[in-house]
Amino acid sequence: MVRHDEDDTYLVVAADKGTATFSDIANEVAESYNFWLGDAFASGGSAGYDHKGMGITARGAWESVKRHFRELGVDTQTEDFTVVGIGDMSGDVFGNGMLLSEHIRLVAAFDHRHIFIDPTPDAAVSYAERRRLFELPRSSWRTTTPSCCRPAAASSRARPRRSRSTPTSARPSASRRRSPR
Repeated sequence: MVRHDEDDTYLVVAADKGTATFSDIANEVAESYNFWLGDAFASGGSAGYDHKGMGITARGAWESVKRHFRELGVDTQTEDFTVVGIGDMSGDVFGNGMLLSEHIRLVAAFDHRHIFIDPTPDAAVSYAERRRLFELPRSSWRTTTPSCCRPAAASSRARPRRSRSTPTSARPSASRRRSPR
């Protein structure tokens, strides 16, 4: 193979310590082929970093989020904005990501277990609850404190994913929409 362009910067997104065995195997294979990145998955190997504890992947992704919103004229660090997400607060990327701004209004999220809905979240209250869930071992949307959701969401705050429907108030469809500036 012949490469004609200059060296590029690159981003390696690696598995966290929960999958360290796979990272170690990938490193062994890469090294056996003299792969140009060498120990490409070092950050996720058995001697790697605690991705959840350090928020490595989420912080990198958050820079892309901030840029996207900045191009829309929204400052995610000073203005409230609405989010619908895939994941839960116990996870590395989603959990850390949802803590990188106190202005996130998380109206809905789902993971492989639950669907979470809060049609009218208060940014400050929901931030405190997201932090609590992040720090709670083995948390899920089911462990959300009912008082953190406004009354309109209390009946539908977390439902099993296997449910075929999730009752909501009329409020979610009327959720505040923001046009790009």
